[in-house]
Amino acid sequence: MMFIEYVNLTYQNFIKQIKNSNKSDIPGLMLIEEFITSEQEKEILQQMNSIKSWIPVQDRIVLHYGHSFNYNLNQVGTKLPELEFPSYLNPLLEKLNKLFPSIPKLEQLTIQLYPIGTGIPPHMDNHSSFGPNVIAFSLENPVIMEFKNLKTNKVVNIDLPRRSLMILQDDARYSWSHAIRARKSDLLENGQVRERGQRISLTLRTINPDRICRCSWPELCDRNINHTY
Repeated sequence: MMFIEYVNLTYQNFIKQIKNSNKSDIPGLMLIEEFITSEQEKEILQQMNSIKSWIPVQDRIVLHYGHSFNYNLNQVGTKLPELEFPSYLNPLLEKLNKLFPSIPKLEQLTIQLYPIGTGIPPHMDNHSSFGPNVIAFSLENPVIMEFKNLKTNKVVNIDLPRRSLMILQDDARYSWSHAIRARKSDLLENGQVRERGQRISLTLRTINPDRICRCSWPELCDRNINHTY
């Protein structure tokens, strides 16, 4: 009985976090802290430490599953022999499916290891290549991610905690670019400076089978224009 009550309480806490995460200044962005347990994080990091097939991209290293990722165009690349995701992701995906059953099966996984001081330039995942959900897990260390509204130029900084889950949908997915500035520390809202550590992200996406986007943001869609963010 105590175990059942604990599970129910944990699930209710996640639901509360989901509701609270919708209060950000970016419609469609959800952020859930401590989605990953410390034990799960430890197991994932142990598995990654044994991998020898990392691919260098700019100043970081990456892994791809399902499909590769074209970093020049921010769109889906070639289909890979490694279609199955690593088994250590199964507990995270099961929890994700329980909380968000409407999210379809994810087909592309990008794992990125960011050394201290590195980042990613402003970009928006290609509309035509990928579906309406971008799922991102953060491991090892937190980081500030910068979002920019491509209509108004409004900039919002979101602190991505260690072991958190971020979901981009709707406006957050289709009309905001996102970036991680290359620097060795982040200035927090409380005025404190937080030194950065090595960070690992796991980003999952669905793929548009016909590579045609039918979103409600035609003025920002790559089917009509090529954007420089």
